[in-house]
Amino acid sequence: MARKPVMRSYWAALALFVIIIIPVRLLVRGPLVESFPSARTASDVVCALAFANVLLSARFSIPRIFGSLPSFRLDMPNFTYSLYLTHLPIIVFVRAGLESVAPGWALQNATIGNWLVMFCVIAGAGVFAYLFSSATEAKTTSFRGFLDRKIEGLARVLALFDVGRTRAGR
Repeated sequence: MARKPVMRSYWAALALFVIIIIPVRLLVRGPLVESFPSARTASDVVCALAFANVLLSARFSIPRIFGSLPSFRLDMPNFTYSLYLTHLPIIVFVRAGLESVAPGWALQNATIGNWLVMFCVIAGAGVFAYLFSSATEAKTTSFRGFLDRKIEGLARVLALFDVGRTRAGR
């Protein structure tokens, strides 16, 4: 584990990531990739390193960043599994829907419309994951209690009928 971040400021690391990723994603495509196939790999490595820098700086400064939002900071980990579980189907269905309405739209060069759709899908996936988590993960403890009560009741009923014991065990 790293003992200190490469960049101390989370906001500076995030700004550097945005400064790197936007031009890379807008410029490294089509004819450039066809002419220089290694450009895609190099750009992916640069973007991955910039993102790793954001994660590393966030590891050391997130409590200060979200200190004024304790509820968000404490609630976010509670629905990460739901986000993991639901985001890909949402993205696939939205892309399929867009493809049926405007064929080839997802493959064209990025425009403001593409970026707006992307941010809306990301926000929508986050909201859906939170709501999904509220309906499922947040109810896990009460559901386990319900199952425990039912299993205890079933065990009492089975005990009345002496089910589960063998003749040798009597």
